Amino acid sequence: WHATQKELEIKSNLKAIIPETYIDDASLRVGFYKKLSEIENINEIDWIKETLEEMFGQFPQEVKNLFELTELRIIAKKAGISTIEIRNNEISISISPQFEVKNMSVLFDFINKNNGNFSSNNTLVFKAQSIKEYKKLILTLKDMFKRI
Repeated sequence: WHATQKELEIKSNLKAIIPETYIDDASLRVGFYKKLSEIENINEIDWIKETLEEMFGQFPQEVKNLFELTELRIIAKKAGISTIEIRNNEISISISPQFEVKNMSVLFDFINKNNGNFSSNNTLVFKAQSIKEYKKLILTLKDMFKRI
């Protein structure tokens, strides 16, 4: 899955799609993809989830992944993150070049507490086992950025 929206890019090897076996009408699938790409607020995802479930039944894992990555995109965008890459239980978070860290010790404390590493190009790398852990890291990072 690969999404780009207003300076935020997410790269992942997770299968995050609406499969034809779930919605066989291509124009409906495209419509749902379009709506998901336009969402700016996590609360809006609930409406799409409810609509899909009402129309097509319980969604498969690929659709759940799509929702999770959409939530991740919204949170990350608000946190000043420019790129997220998820590969093999690892998340790399690149902080937008426009973001200035006013208190590096707070940032380094966060990295240490979450067993992360600071690599080149304003990128933080963390080990995590699930999208929920990724979201938690990014939400914490977002809150921390407000304090820095």
